Amino acid sequence: MKRRTKRTFKKFFYLLIIVISVVVIAFLFYNFKSIPLELSLNTNSSTIIRPYKKINNIDDFEKKMKDENIFYEYIRVETAQAGYSAKIKEGPLVYFSRNRDADFQIYSLQTILTRLTIENKRPQVIDLRLSKPIVKF
Repeated sequence: MKRRTKRTFKKFFYLLIIVISVVVIAFLFYNFKSIPLELSLNTNSSTIIRPYKKINNIDDFEKKMKDENIFYEYIRVETAQAGYSAKIKEGPLVYFSRNRDADFQIYSLQTILTRLTIENKRPQVIDLRLSKPIVKF
């Protein structure tokens, strides 16, 4: 074989390798793209797995407030859906949610009571029932 024929054959061979590689990569990319990234342990795809949501009772709030040294005059049930209200000794009236995490609500209350003052005024009402606390002076 002539040198020119060998060069042409090599160029054709390399081009064929590149084309085959591109086709294989495209095929693999297309197939892996359709594979879900998360595996479901549930075979019935119509059900949705939700985290367990504990409904808090008054005892939870009493215990957690006692653990955090937050002293209160009373805690009472406001309504079935709304939650509880508590009057902090020498402090604000606080509304708690039954459906939100009690630990987070007590931590938020502790932070607000210790750090929040505006023009040397303490909060009068703190509402922790929503995702962001509402503070009234």
